[in-house]
Amino acid sequence: MREAASGIEHKYWYTGIVSRLRLIRAKKMEYAMEKTEEKLLLVDGHNLLFQMFYGMPARIVNREGKAIQGTLGFVGALLKIIRRVQPSHVAVIFDGEHENRRRDIAEDYKANRPDYSQAPEEENPFSQLPDVYRALHYMAIPYWETREYEADDEIAAYVYAYGELSEQCIAESDSHSQTSAGCAQQGNPVTGKSCVQQENSNAENRRAKAGDGMQIVISSHDSDFFQLIRENVSILRYRGEKTLLWDGAHIREKLGIEPSQYAPYKALTGDKADNIAGIRGVGPKTAAGLMRQFGSLEELLAHKNEIKKPSIQKVLTEAEEQLRRNYQLIRLDGRVPVPRPLEELAWQDGGLTTTEVLAGIGLK
Repeated sequence: MREAASGIEHKYWYTGIVSRLRLIRAKKMEYAMEKTEEKLLLVDGHNLLFQMFYGMPARIVNREGKAIQGTLGFVGALLKIIRRVQPSHVAVIFDGEHENRRRDIAEDYKANRPDYSQAPEEENPFSQLPDVYRALHYMAIPYWETREYEADDEIAAYVYAYGELSEQCIAESDSHSQTSAGCAQQGNPVTGKSCVQQENSNAENRRAKAGDGMQIVISSHDSDFFQLIRENVSILRYRGEKTLLWDGAHIREKLGIEPSQYAPYKALTGDKADNIAGIRGVGPKTAAGLMRQFGSLEELLAHKNEIKKPSIQKVLTEAEEQLRRNYQLIRLDGRVPVPRPLEELAWQDGGLTTTEVLAGIGLK
């Protein structure tokens, strides 16, 4: 009887342990779900396509001999990104064929980009874009082409609308150029409130959350997005097992500046990818030092007589117009309207594999 009772006691002890473990696991899953409930993944569509099209080890074709390396890489990378981030909302945004407003500021903006209109299919990443769209449709992932603005600006619009950049907006209204001042006047593009009004109306909601604003991850190798980094906004640079998630600490360590200083920093150094020439004689080290000393573009220009090196004083005086123009080109516009409401970006992972997706759209 004692042995039987001992066995029963052991059985109930074991069952209790298992129950508690299950409860702990359930709590962890519940906590994970709570975290992903407020996480938005924004993917720079063309950036990922180009990376995969040119990054695959060889030209890959399906059974019919059709080139699919770009689509294969895109789908595989996107699924890995999604499963790493575990978002509750996803959007993949592509640049559409339309007039570029930045060309009104500088006609040679992005003039160094290749013209693919006459490129053979095997050398043209855009040739696989229809298959990428079919794959996204098959996976039910929200995607679209921009119709008026650049994809970078539409991504920034989501950050400004849902990622709580209002504190930065207020600070810039006092110290930055007309673009930033306009932000203070026009405010949040979704609510229509000024930045100060937005800050006050969101205060109670923010106190109820673990952090400021929605968690947002931007997937892109475009460094322009560094300017959007905040505590709740990070940049994922996909490189397979070497994928990195850039945050404010990375920017401070690698560049020696704050993320909010990235746009004026690049206005000084230039951006070869977008055909933006930097200020003569100002390299990354000098630009970072100027940002640390003055904090913003307007403060730098207002107090350039305090710069120790006369040569830098002179070049900034002579190139002030160019510097302001560069800043307008590089600065992402948070006043762009959000193209789709957040609820339309809700998405759940169905567990599809890359092979299943390609088979589903007839590419295997």
